[in-house]
Amino acid sequence: MTVIPIVFTTPDTPEAQALLQNAYAQHTQLLPQTGIIFKVLQLPDGSEQLVNWQVADAGQIEAIALGLTVSEQL
Repeated sequence: MTVIPIVFTTPDTPEAQALLQNAYAQHTQLLPQTGIIFKVLQLPDGSEQLVNWQVADAGQIEAIALGLTVSEQL
């Protein structure tokens, strides 16, 4: 399976969930509502922690979906 790289614009941080909530609470009309790409870290106890996220436009989401579809067919 081919892995499509997603480059996050900020380093990973344990505060990613709070930053995301704050961004949407303050600027909902300014942010694109197409989609968000999440990066989640699996913790030793089996739970997950959001450590990064990126607002994505329709073109980026379509490119990722196309890439995943092609990689599944190879």
